[in-house]
Amino acid sequence: MTQADLEPFTKASAPTLTPSEAADQLGIKGAMLRRYASAYETVFGPLPRDERGTRVFTLEVMQRLKQVKGLYHQKAVGSIFEGMDRLKNPEPAQQSADAVSVPAAQGIEATLELILHEIKAHGFRDVDLRDELIEAQRKILELERRNRALVNAIEALKAEAERSASRTLLQRVLNRDS
Repeated sequence: MTQADLEPFTKASAPTLTPSEAADQLGIKGAMLRRYASAYETVFGPLPRDERGTRVFTLEVMQRLKQVKGLYHQKAVGSIFEGMDRLKNPEPAQQSADAVSVPAAQGIEATLELILHEIKAHGFRDVDLRDELIEAQRKILELERRNRALVNAIEALKAEAERSASRTLLQRVLNRDS
């Protein structure tokens, strides 16, 4: 991003932009700006708001939104959320070969956070589903833990059954030879 790209956002001309000004500067519609803002808040935290509770867009926020827009239109990322995440975490951590590529709980948590921000972005400010979402996540994690325990128990039973079948077969062979 060049200095010329940032000129419309300089602090002298506009320390913060309203949603309509931000949408105009980015060349997108208000509905798309709300999607960008929701993804931004999921990854970076809440945007500043004015005295009426309306989001306002600072220079830093506008720079990030412009970068994400560029990544998305260049098809360098598959979604706005992925673009925000890439800005925050430019180099994904390498995982060991034994690790699961994306733990299910993290994917669920991100999805639940996006849903919460979308609900709030559409005027349901009084609705706070965070506690319900956290409880749902806890239940999911508990079910995953129980599932792992059951899978381990089944594997142990299979192994024992195979050992038992091998012993029985060996005894039959030995009894025939006697």
